[in-house]
Amino acid sequence: MKILVLSNKNPFPPRDGGELAIRNMIQEMVEYGHEVSILMMTTSKHHKKNSPDIDAINAHNVFVNTDIKPFKLLWNYFMGTMPYIAQRFIDATYAEH
Repeated sequence: MKILVLSNKNPFPPRDGGELAIRNMIQEMVEYGHEVSILMMTTSKHHKKNSPDIDAINAHNVFVNTDIKPFKLLWNYFMGTMPYIAQRFIDATYAEH
């Protein structure tokens, strides 16, 4: 089975619980014989560009600027329909991949 994993940060090597969970989940899928691809966000906060330590996966990094923009934050506060913290992670370049 082909599986695509979407991640908001690079889990290689894992430094926190979320990264460890993503990495372990991918490793288990590969061990069960699945073809796994991962699309990872690289942000200014999580800017590591390490390669996966699991050989059998296809990995792609896409930079997404998730910095807080004061004007957009205020606009969202008064006119937004989605929480600003979620809106910051929506990116056309990431969606194209």
